[in-house]
Amino acid sequence: MKISESNRSEIFRASRVYGRIVRAATGLSVIGALSLLGSGCSVETGALQEPDTGTETQALHENAWRNWSSREASTAINDEPTICSNTVGYVVGVRNSDQRYYLKRTSFSTNPNWKQFGTKTFSSPPSCSMQYAYPDTNPLFLLAGKGTDNRIYVIEGTLPTATDLVPPNPDWTGPWAQVSSSEFSGSSNGRPALGTNNSRVVLTYLNNNRIYARYRNLPYGSNSWSSVVTAPQFPAGVTVTGIPAITYVRGSTNRFTIMVRGTNAGATGLYWIYFTGTAFQGSWGQAFIPGTISSDPAMEYDTVYNALTLYYRSGNEVIQTSVAHPGELGSRPFWPIPNLASTTVLGAPRVVFGGGIEGNRAAVIRGHDSAIPTANKNRGHLLAEVFHAPSPW
Repeated sequence: MKISESNRSEIFRASRVYGRIVRAATGLSVIGALSLLGSGCSVETGALQEPDTGTETQALHENAWRNWSSREASTAINDEPTICSNTVGYVVGVRNSDQRYYLKRTSFSTNPNWKQFGTKTFSSPPSCSMQYAYPDTNPLFLLAGKGTDNRIYVIEGTLPTATDLVPPNPDWTGPWAQVSSSEFSGSSNGRPALGTNNSRVVLTYLNNNRIYARYRNLPYGSNSWSSVVTAPQFPAGVTVTGIPAITYVRGSTNRFTIMVRGTNAGATGLYWIYFTGTAFQGSWGQAFIPGTISSDPAMEYDTVYNALTLYYRSGNEVIQTSVAHPGELGSRPFWPIPNLASTTVLGAPRVVFGGGIEGNRAAVIRGHDSAIPTANKNRGHLLAEVFHAPSPW
């Protein structure tokens, strides 16, 4: 029986309501209850707190989020982690000091081991995207990065069905394959990001102050990458750095939004443009963002409430705001993800909608808290989730 998107959304929200009832009755989180049942789960650091009544619908108010919880990789993390999911739980990927990518899966518990995703070495952070975003539950995903040979590579992965409390780590369906023979010299060039509209996947990257894209129809294994699509030039005086953010905005927008960090006359801002799936549309617009922008942006789209949420680091906080479309950025409240005094936030956030244990969105970023030994702080990354399925409106 095929479940409609509206029914999936209702099921998704009902599951979060159920989780709330369980915690109210027991005084424990679902994860905590499982650990008492002998699942062998380790308790992650980071305080858990229930929101006050009525705060779940306050535009993703900070009280809709749990505090950051601290995790560790096996060795030092060189770059930003990545996250992807379209069901309960998520996969986190990192580039370790050996320049290889490692993935770890979390569901109602976390796999204790990191899985090395092949032996290829990379010079960029990994980018992960499900091929079919929530509410689809297809287990296939894509992982992309810039290799140490300065070429962009992509591999197809899959999430094995979880049959016990410890979720099996992802696996690959084929080898790493280069997108093209193009080489991108320079530390800021050719570092990819992935997005999907469930009929095609788009790969975008920066090269010499210009944004480019390629697209590939789904299913991934039956198609090939398009030729390069070139974005319009940035406004005069704008110098762009970092890795673009990309997400598909449904509804009347019905287009991808691509966003990147740029500097003009010493002022840092965020610039966005539409991508139809095959072509850039319009010109670059600047998002109206208050305060200091200390990182590349991240975006996700809420298919339940039809909301685009933007994230970026500002100093030692990750700030987020939700809008109907990117032209509204700056018109609605900005809220931080709660940050304990002992937590240090680094780098840029990465986010996903449709993943989480008891919530419908999750964020990951480099960082650590005081519980991590000093010698291991460079292994640290932080995870946060919302409570249940809060409305941004």
